[in-house]
Amino acid sequence: MSFQDAEEPQDSEEDAGGPSSDEELRSPAYINGNGEDAESPEDSDVQGEPETEVEDLDALLVDVQDHIFGEMQLPPDVAEELQVAFAAFLESAGSRDAAGEAVYAAIFDAAPELQTLFKTPRSVMAMRFINGLNHLVGELTDPPALKTVTETLGFQHLDIEVTTPRAGIFRNAILELFEQELGGNFTGKARAGLQALMNYVGGAMIYVRREYSERYGEARLLMV
Repeated sequence: MSFQDAEEPQDSEEDAGGPSSDEELRSPAYINGNGEDAESPEDSDVQGEPETEVEDLDALLVDVQDHIFGEMQLPPDVAEELQVAFAAFLESAGSRDAAGEAVYAAIFDAAPELQTLFKTPRSVMAMRFINGLNHLVGELTDPPALKTVTETLGFQHLDIEVTTPRAGIFRNAILELFEQELGGNFTGKARAGLQALMNYVGGAMIYVRREYSERYGEARLLMV
């Protein structure tokens, strides 16, 4: 499957002392070495801007990709249709709270065992789910901003062992929920965009945990 396959039928062409809290420890700036003690561009031997890594969209349509964490650049029309579908989902739910509850129920009805990964009360977790989705979908047309939001989510969930199968459960549950709620209004492009987004976020969480959790643990020991 590719984004071309998702096309809809058309009638015509067209501080120096270090971090003081877990929250600071989890920040991408600290873990990536971009805090106050980070090396300045003038001190670096590297010249010029590094080339931006871009995710393979066709691969993201197939499954979670955790070997790379670059920018996801959706086609503008796909991003727009997903944003429209997400707005329609929120409207059909009646409220942000109800939408969050629907997402929570969809995920944990599909895999009740995943509830052991989360210690937060249901109502709070449900709101976090929908707010996270809202933020991600809102940045679809700005790949650097989308990557930052996704990276931040990864650092906020370093304590949770995200795996490819678990990420797949989340993805499929959310896709099925949108299909049930929106029916024919959940277009092929919107579905492809949501599938790619869920695989992108899942892969990023696995990547961030694998690459940075050891450094995060060492930083916490320094605070003891």
